[in-house]
Amino acid sequence: MPAQPLRTKVNGKARSIPEVPDDERLLDLLRWRLGLKGTKEGCRTGDCGACTVLIDGKSVLSCLTPAREAEGRSVETADELSLRSPGAKLVAEAFARAGAVQCGYCTPGFVVAVEGLLRERSEGRPRSAESLAKELGGNLCRCTGYYSILRALSEVAARSGPAKDGEVAEKEQTGEDERPLARSEFQVVAGRPREKGPGWEATPKKVRKAPKAPKATKAAKATKAPQARRGRRR
Repeated sequence: MPAQPLRTKVNGKARSIPEVPDDERLLDLLRWRLGLKGTKEGCRTGDCGACTVLIDGKSVLSCLTPAREAEGRSVETADELSLRSPGAKLVAEAFARAGAVQCGYCTPGFVVAVEGLLRERSEGRPRSAESLAKELGGNLCRCTGYYSILRALSEVAARSGPAKDGEVAEKEQTGEDERPLARSEFQVVAGRPREKGPGWEATPKKVRKAPKAPKATKAAKATKAPQARRGRRR
């Protein structure tokens, strides 16, 4: 007997996926059936957070979630989340400004996870930078050392205000970093970090050169002993 189709909503669009077996993972359905490669596969054991998606606004690990659990529910992935949600856009821009990306593989999972935490404000839970960092303990990054990610979380916590359903009220700021980022500079959908931009360049360090040896004067050259010639005289 063939498997039954799966009817769900993905990134705001109704989907009907034919013949989805009961043991198929949500991660495989998103990446290989629907072509949504923004959701990454890292550990396959639910330990890295790269595969994080939202189901009905709650963060889940798609590598451990059967696809059948999305039946009749709403799934949101990193592919379009930053384009559809003001909160996710704020998070993506904060990560880009803080230089919180290197290889970019883990970035979509971080952005989706932070957006899920911001949506939980309706439950009265605090959303300081410290609380965000503590609850992101399941998201791993092998490149940045986490300091730039902590800077991004501080910006998110400072700029997020009281709102509902994950929308973030942005506070007015001035400066060059406030300009909107082009899609080519930071693409969460493909997990590619921007190449250049504010906050990305490292501060150049001054290198002290070794002092040059003083040049020999003509008098010193004249007092040098003549070098012995090599070889036999003819």
